[in-house]
Parts: sequence; C-alpha cells; structure tokens
Amino acid sequence: MAKIYAFIKLTLLIAVPLISFSQTTNAQTNTIKGKIVDNETGETVIGASVVIKGTTEGATTDIDGNFILTTSKPYPILLTINSMGYASQELNVTGPDQKIKVKMTTSDVLPV
Repeated sequence: MAKIYAFIKLTLLIAVPLISFSQTTNAQTNTIKGKIVDNETGETVIGASVVIKGTTEGATTDIDGNFILTTSKPYPILLTINSMGYASQELNVTGPDQKIKVKMTTSDVLPV
C-alpha cells in the first residue's frame, strides 16, 4: 500500500508541472505597436483609442502618439482607431513585424 502511495505522489510531482507548462505554452500573446499622427500636420495624436474590433481589448496613444496593445488573439487582427475630431479608421494587422503608422484625417462633422 505504501508503494502505491509513493508511486501516486511521484506521478503527481512529475505530471502536474508538465500539464501546467503545456497549458501556458498554448496561450501565446501578440504585441502590436504603432504610432498615430495627424495626416496634415504630422503631429502626434494624443489619447487616440486603438481597439481590437468586436472586443474591449485596446490601448490609448501616449504623448508621443505611440501605443502598445497586447492580446491573445491570433493574427490577422482588425483594429479600430478613433480620436475626437478625426474620422474613424480600421487597420488589418497581419503579423508581428508589421510597421504601423496611422495618419488620421480630420472629420467633417464633429460629434454632438
């Protein structure tokens, strides 16, 4: 009986870490980096919203117009970019090496 318990303990000591490791390796994260600028002036757009379409996953641009978004979603990823005073844009990100620089155009109609 003691041999059975020892065998079970040894099996659990080996199996549990292996199962845990295999679960974490399946959860790949993708990081999307980019910059948002004004199309006419080239100035950075601060506080623009960059969201994965159909989700609540997103980021906002910093003072330099840069954003970093991390997700577990696989490529391709469709981004929606919004900022007050600018027309919304969508961008399809196909892979991790894609250079992203979005030039926002001003909106003809301001939201009420």
